[in-house]
Amino acid sequence: MPRILVNDRVEVNGQLMVATGINEDKDTGREKTYISGQFITHQNYEVITSLESERYYVEGITIIKRVYDANDFNIVYEFEADGFEVKGGLSNLDIDLIDKIESEAYSEDYDRQLDKLEEEIEGVEEGD
Repeated sequence: MPRILVNDRVEVNGQLMVATGINEDKDTGREKTYISGQFITHQNYEVITSLESERYYVEGITIIKRVYDANDFNIVYEFEADGFEVKGGLSNLDIDLIDKIESEAYSEDYDRQLDKLEEEIEGVEEGD
């Protein structure tokens, strides 16, 4: 289980998931970016202001919900946040590993597989 730094000072075992997206602001009707997520650990915290994993840093956290399960060791913290950063820029992966992953994902063989899948889907939609 990954180590997560809580409130810039305490390191615990846990899981961190973050979602970002765009919502419409109810008051202004304008689009706004949101940051939300879940933090799962066995530790009980009244206040969490920041979370940091090897890959991500989240700050300005407001806990909106805690989920306790009598049959589970962990507590699930659902939160909203003001700031989110992918440490190391766009990715924390080594450039050689990124090249390998991209070469496999974007290969001509992969493109052919996608084309074949699209043809199969079209055939099903047309009732073939």
